[in-house]
Amino acid sequence: MNTVPIRYGFLIGFLLVPFFSGSIACAYCDYSFLERLSTGVVFGNIGVVGSTTILTGFFWLVLFGLMTKGGRGYCSFLCPVGSIQSAVHSVGARFGFTYKLRYEKEKCTACSSCVQACPMSALRKEEKEIKYEILNCITCRQCEASCPTAAISYGCGKRGWSTTANAAEHELHPQVQERGHKG
Repeated sequence: MNTVPIRYGFLIGFLLVPFFSGSIACAYCDYSFLERLSTGVVFGNIGVVGSTTILTGFFWLVLFGLMTKGGRGYCSFLCPVGSIQSAVHSVGARFGFTYKLRYEKEKCTACSSCVQACPMSALRKEEKEIKYEILNCITCRQCEASCPTAAISYGCGKRGWSTTANAAEHELHPQVQERGHKG
């Protein structure tokens, strides 16, 4: 399932809500939830643990946690911090001098260990090839750590993943593309 439209739609809503209805966006934020929960439990301030905290806990832990593949529903769909981080990483990855995840297709055996290790489902296997959705990536580098052939690394240089359909076609059939340009 492609979570990018939901994730960035929520981010836009999260950024716009304070202009129209005050701080309602903060009521359901994970940072605010943990603060209210710890204040209520540690200091015995039960008033802080009100209906908003209970609803947030339900959404956070049950609906967006347990009932989502991998238990990271909040992170995948609603976290504005992760969305901003992914968007910044996506822009920065276009430059050769910035750090980014890099992929060397020649080293890849398509074993899927990186796909299984990715907590954000940013990697998927399609026909013996690993595909990357940079807008879901939080650059945790768990894919890099799990890759037995070091096909995924983190550093400067080229990304290695294609960014357009034409680039993907050229990667799949480089000889056909080159012959077409010569003749």
